[in-house]
Parts: sequence; C-alpha cells; structure tokens
Amino acid sequence: MTITPDLQALLLADHVHVDPATRKCTILGTFSALSAEQLPTQHGLETAAYIRMTGVHGSIQCVLRFVDLSNQEVLMSSPIITVSAASPTDVIEAVIPVPGFLMPHAGFFDFELAMKDGTPLGRLKIQIVERKT
Repeated sequence: MTITPDLQALLLADHVHVDPATRKCTILGTFSALSAEQLPTQHGLETAAYIRMTGVHGSIQCVLRFVDLSNQEVLMSSPIITVSAASPTDVIEAVIPVPGFLMPHAGFFDFELAMKDGTPLGRLKIQIVERKT
C-alpha cells in the first residue's frame, strides 16, 4: 500500500531564499496570474515553486508540471526532484526552480505537483491574461 504525502503548500514566486543557517524560507513575489501583451509567448523569467509537505515515508520522487486546463496538455515538466524525511511527521520544505514555459493562450492552467508515478499531490491554478494595449 502506497501512502500519499500531504501537500500543505504549493506557491509560485519570483524567488525563494533559503537561509543557510536556519533553513527558513523567505518567499518573495507570489502570484496566481500571469499576463503578456501578446499570446502565445514564452515565460522566461526566473520563477520558483515552494512546496511544503508532511507524511513522507523515506524518500519520494516528484515532478512539477504546467498543464493547459482547456485540453489537459502538459506544457512543461520539471526535472525529477527527490524529497526525503527521517519520519513521516517531519515537515519538508523544498524549492523547485521552474524552467521557462509556453503561455499559449489566455485561460486557466494548473501547476501540478505529482509523484513520479503520476499520483497527484496538489495543484495551483494560474490564470493567463492577454493585456490590451
């Protein structure tokens, strides 16, 4: 029986700073919408995903995907990340660098965190809008 970890937070931000001494995270510039003067376009700005979870038994491998909700197409997948915990009661915080991704059209999209086997852990809905000039 596989036990699914409990995702407590999934945030997108301009930057996440991890203090090397305390391991505390400072999350800068969170957002839930993106805009562009013209679509389609490539989002090339540095972006980070902050995740916080508990219930990890040993180590798990995860992937962050950017999904077009109009057709369920996966537009971007992060490299596989491994998170580990000594105990399932540990709280794990991790930062995933988000590579550039295509913003094909206005609408709603998900950043979805899943285990490597595809088991969903959670998602963050993002709206993309085209700015009218």
